[in-house]
Amino acid sequence: MKSKEIRYCEYCGIPLEYSIMSKTNEGEIDSRYCQWCLDNGNFVYQDFEQMLDFLVLNLPREGMDEEESRKYYSDYLRNLPYWRNR
Repeated sequence: MKSKEIRYCEYCGIPLEYSIMSKTNEGEIDSRYCQWCLDNGNFVYQDFEQMLDFLVLNLPREGMDEEESRKYYSDYLRNLPYWRNR
């Protein structure tokens, strides 16, 4: 039995399915990013700190204070393809 590959947004890391994939300026599906990170070919979050602030504020990690959550998400984002070499 073949397992279905799970794709993740290369920008924020959420699991992707077709219905939430982003679109380019031309309206084509861009399967690398979710619609909340890339909107019509433009990144919603302009830099790493803005993305990190959003995650810490809106998706707090259970049992972690803000500093621990910030460290967790910083490490997590740096392992994603978009942020890896930035």
